[in-house]
Amino acid sequence: MENTNKLIRQYIPKATDISMITDKYITKVQKKINRRPREKLNFSTPIKEFYKHYS
Repeated sequence: MENTNKLIRQYIPKATDISMITDKYITKVQKKINRRPREKLNFSTPIKEFYKHYS
């Protein structure tokens, strides 16, 4: 979870007023993070792992 927070902070700094962030921007950040390879997933992406188990 802390690693995910670190990834989010790359796009949304800590002091940011969250009410100024659009849903469109949050969706864009979400897609970028979910398509990023992770060492814990053997350098696969979260989205690929999700579809491996649920499709």
